Amino acid sequence: MLYSSKFIGERLNKQLPAALICLWGIMQFCLYYTNGVKVVFDSERYLAEAQRLAQSGFSDIRLSYISYSLLLRVMLALTGTLKSIVALQVFFGGVATAAFFRLTMLVYQNQLISFVATALLILWPDFQHWHFYIHTESLFSSFTIIVFLRVVTARAWRHYLQLLLLLAFLVFLRANGFMVGLSVLSYYVVSYSIRKKYKPVWVGVVLMLVLIPLLVLAAHAFLGDMAGIHSFTGHLMSGTVLQGYNELVVAGAEEISLSGTPVQQILQLLIQEPVFFLKQSLLRVLWYWGQVRPYFSSIHNWLIVFYMYPLYFFMLRSIRQGNTPRPLLISLLTLFVLFTAMIVVSGVDWDNRFMMPLLPWVIMLGASGGQVYQKNRG
Repeated sequence: MLYSSKFIGERLNKQLPAALICLWGIMQFCLYYTNGVKVVFDSERYLAEAQRLAQSGFSDIRLSYISYSLLLRVMLALTGTLKSIVALQVFFGGVATAAFFRLTMLVYQNQLISFVATALLILWPDFQHWHFYIHTESLFSSFTIIVFLRVVTARAWRHYLQLLLLLAFLVFLRANGFMVGLSVLSYYVVSYSIRKKYKPVWVGVVLMLVLIPLLVLAAHAFLGDMAGIHSFTGHLMSGTVLQGYNELVVAGAEEISLSGTPVQQILQLLIQEPVFFLKQSLLRVLWYWGQVRPYFSSIHNWLIVFYMYPLYFFMLRSIRQGNTPRPLLISLLTLFVLFTAMIVVSGVDWDNRFMMPLLPWVIMLGASGGQVYQKNRG
């Protein structure tokens, strides 16, 4: 990961984007040849909602998945095949990859960092293979990247209108889509405070006063919308760390009755069983960020360790060096915290898909932390 910004000459720099395009195309071809179109358990639910949309309109559709249900309905009506949905997801995956390269270039002003970060994102199959699933993860991750590029480059009113439309699509794409909106809001709060030269401690206070009430309100709405699909009482009281894996369980919680909204249930468990809640939460955080799984093959787990763990180290190095502009860094860290909080109350997914939207930012920060010089950017 250690490299010099002068390592590659000007002529080779011009060839890097073309090399990335070829690399991305080869990766997509190989994954499609290996995976085809993947329809799994949650896919059936999305497809059923798309069918209900055709039959009864929006009256019987969950708030959390309107964007995806509508997209599925339109694509199936136009083409009649799931391959068209995968093709669309792959297309936006390519757009997001180009946006990721441009964003990294704008942030660090270093084409080699942009190349390294984008190549690492393209080459990581645990990120790329989700484009071939009938799942929200692919579009959610792609549009999150596009949103952050628009945030960084927005200058005119039409840019902010585009940003609002992108956020609206994201917010109703997944139950945790509102977290991207809160992360973007933190960007503008920090950016404004820097222009006004407010003290960092007051910025932190303002962020808490703004984000926490909005988080509670949004969580109440979207988690409540999901309660008909997932029992949050079951998630909270099960003691399971990894969803669907019953050999890793936190024991010792007394039998208590949780009631009310999902947010109220979380507070009740935290108050009545704090040790159980905190122990389970810590294990979920460790397994979420650790990414290895006891049922993955040894090769898969070791690949995760050797590929991702150095990136964690260099990401922390980048944060310490101050390589990333503060508004963007705080925004990304806000996203990290919110997504981690999500798995604390719902459980760690068995296949790492909840980590997918964070992987580009881990890779971007990790790539910037691998530069041999320190460049502070306020």
